[in-house]
Amino acid sequence: IRSAAYVCSVSMFWESMFRDEPRSVRWITFDPKGVPYRYSGGRDPLRFIADVSNPEWVELQKRRVGAAIDAGFDALFFDNTASAAWAPDAAMDEFIGKIRRYIHEEKRSNLLLFTNYGLTPTRATLNRNMEFVFAEGWREPGVWGEEWNVSNIRRTKYLRGIIPPWKPLTTEYSIFHSGNRATTWLGPRSQRLATAEAAAFHSDYSWDMEGPFDHALMTGDAAAMESWKAIGQYGRFLREHEDLYWNARPVSPVAVLTSGGGVSFAWDREDSGLYDLLAKNSVLFDVRLLAALDLDQLKAYRGVVLVPTAEPAPAQQELLERYRAQGSRVYSPARDAPAADVLREVRALAPDGPSLAIEGAPHVLGNVTRQGKRLIVHLLNYAPAPASGVEVRLRPVEQRNARLITPDTGTGGLAHRAVPGGFEFTLKTLDIYA
Repeated sequence: IRSAAYVCSVSMFWESMFRDEPRSVRWITFDPKGVPYRYSGGRDPLRFIADVSNPEWVELQKRRVGAAIDAGFDALFFDNTASAAWAPDAAMDEFIGKIRRYIHEEKRSNLLLFTNYGLTPTRATLNRNMEFVFAEGWREPGVWGEEWNVSNIRRTKYLRGIIPPWKPLTTEYSIFHSGNRATTWLGPRSQRLATAEAAAFHSDYSWDMEGPFDHALMTGDAAAMESWKAIGQYGRFLREHEDLYWNARPVSPVAVLTSGGGVSFAWDREDSGLYDLLAKNSVLFDVRLLAALDLDQLKAYRGVVLVPTAEPAPAQQELLERYRAQGSRVYSPARDAPAADVLREVRALAPDGPSLAIEGAPHVLGNVTRQGKRLIVHLLNYAPAPASGVEVRLRPVEQRNARLITPDTGTGGLAHRAVPGGFEFTLKTLDIYA
């Protein structure tokens, strides 16, 4: 068991702080109108927000971190670092930098430091100073009537386009189809799907036991115990098959370029239909920020999609023109373009590149990763019941054999066949993940 200490980067509970540390009345940060910032959108009567650039506040935080190190913790989570209103990017970056230097240089510790910077582009790039990346706000995946939620795929791809591929990414699924981490917990099927979804797209899954779940476990609630068993089952599968994920890299011939406009803390308010359309149809793509791109990075893709909301700066527009001049394609769909037209145009960007197609199961999608010469096809069933007769086509590949690996029972086996330029196989039954 490894344990992480929790420290809030900005919270000042004034009833105790002002009493125990009278100087702290001078550590509060204010909004442009001169009103002290408070927690929970200004509604919390007990928590003021501290100025992270105040030297005395920094020294207090160092003492807290030092206490965690002395107590033998393995890691430390700094919470509430995402708000640019409370602390601009440069101020928060400087604050975390001071804490890092204190950990490594003054305390001579290897304590792992992580935080949740959120998804705003300029904030998310601050993850360069984290040992690993942590992000909240991922949603319960699945199908409910007409709704098919695959939104975590775009969030994960977005962060993966910002951080280096070797850096671990942990995602917290904390917003549910009905309720959230503070009111309920995920059922067994959703726990399994969430775990597999994260692993299939090069990240890790964590769950927040914020009251209801841990209380239910401690009181022996049967439904909670079933969810706990599901976590254990899929966690064991990932541990026993680490070789499928270690150093596996996505196979993406196409990149979706965004300027990041409208990206919120949980990325719910932007025009996300394009990303989800591609994910649901198993299109192999990355998400990249225009501001962080150079020509060498663009050359890694056969073609790129410029999202309708993107607003390239002149230098970025020039970069795209140079990319076009070398024979590559840039496609920018209209906001109201029919889905079938968008899929056809995106696939045409890389007609000879890797492609994955799934038929016979309307709520199954896939991803492909590579380890050397080995290709790994991840299949995920978002429907509430097992899917039958899942037909999968992978092109272009030269493989002539395949084996099926799944944590689920009753899959019915794999029938595969090599075809000119590709490989096809059929799963008799797909429960959740294979």
